[in-house]
Amino acid sequence: MLSIEATNINVNIENKADHYIITIKSDYSEEKYKRIEKLMRALTSPKTEEIEEYYWELTGESDTDTELYLVGMMVDKSEISIVDNMLELKLYKCK
Repeated sequence: MLSIEATNINVNIENKADHYIITIKSDYSEEKYKRIEKLMRALTSPKTEEIEEYYWELTGESDTDTELYLVGMMVDKSEISIVDNMLELKLYKCK
């Protein structure tokens, strides 16, 4: 979110019976919309069990594009929407 020049970022984590929901809401700079499109592509990568089990630690590296693709491969579902000039990202992870 900082890469899209967000100045107001809210994170919420819900612990449901069979899954977790991580919700991130932020404002964004209109000039950074291309980065939001990249974020959408990265987080809609198909889930890959091998990535989830063996490569979680790779998300700590400095290449944020690669990190986002790894996160996209580890979550079960992602939703991205823009409503009233606020970006909302929801990540779902089954237990």
